[in-house]
Formats: sequence, structure tokens, C-alpha cells
Amino acid sequence: RPAWRDARPLLDREVARVGVAAMRGRLDAILGGIHPSSRFEDGVLKIRDPEPARFDLAGRPLVLVPMVSGGDALICSLDRPDAVWLGYPVPGAGRLFRSQPAQDGGNALELLLGPVRAQVLNAVSRPVTMGELATLTRLTPSAVTYHCERLAVAGLVRRERHGREVRVSLTPRAERLTELFDE
Repeated sequence: RPAWRDARPLLDREVARVGVAAMRGRLDAILGGIHPSSRFEDGVLKIRDPEPARFDLAGRPLVLVPMVSGGDALICSLDRPDAVWLGYPVPGAGRLFRSQPAQDGGNALELLLGPVRAQVLNAVSRPVTMGELATLTRLTPSAVTYHCERLAVAGLVRRERHGREVRVSLTPRAERLTELFDE
């Protein structure tokens, strides 16, 4: 249960990411990076497999299923007559399964940004208010403000005022950075 609870923001972000890509007619961008052993070219999703085969969707819709799993997981079901589904690791799930710090006492993102800023980035899996971020990170509001200012200057977070609240969200650069260090 804790892993699913912790994964909820990642799953929500992935649903939004795929939804935006679908609305913009850019599912090729999603399919092109769905798994390290796959590529999407000329309208064909190619997945490296020890027993290669060719499958046609035969007019069935492709259903994308983000999974809370390790980065190498990939499941495909071609058996249903109404749809073909593809289960792939949700981006960012790797951080849910970290049990040991790196040999030098910290993970790579912490070594790059420092432990507090890495903690702030990892806590912003969806847009959050500054107050929520202070609660999630167990930092004082002034410390959250200071570190968010520095992360904003680096182009890693965006702060937007909504009435009396300031919401913090990751920039695409930060999403790529945190995904890079998920492994």
C-alpha cells in the first residue's frame, strides 16, 4: 500500500502527460520514449525481443498502462479482441524502490544539487503550494522559498501565483533531470 500511495502523484503526472500528447496529436513522442528497449519510427512501435515477431493491431486501439515497476518492465497483451494494451514503467518510479544510498552516502541527484534541493525536486511530483511543499519536505517556509528561488533561477521549477497561493511545479528540464537520475 505505501508504494501505491507514493506512486499516485507519478501516475497522475503520467496520465496528464499522455493526455496532453494525445490532445496535441503527439503520441509519437510518448511511444518513442516508452521503454529503453523500444523505438517508434514511421508509425511502427519496435520493441527489442529475444523472440521477435510482427503484430498488427488490426484496428484495435492501443491502451497505454503505466506500471509502478522497475525501469526494465514491459508487458504487452495482444489477446483481447477489443484492444491491445502495453504496460510500461511510469517515469520516476525508480525512486520509489531505492533502498540503499549510493556508496558515497547520497544518491546522484543529491550529489549534483545538494540534499535539500534534491528533496524539494523529488517532492514536487505535481504542482503544490509552497505550504504543501514545506510540509512534504519538513522545511520551514522560508527555507522552501529560498531553495525554490534558486531552483527557479536554474530553470528547474516554475512558481505561479493563484490568488493568495503560490504553486510550484517542475519544468520540463527538471522532469528530464529527475528521470535521468531515477535509475
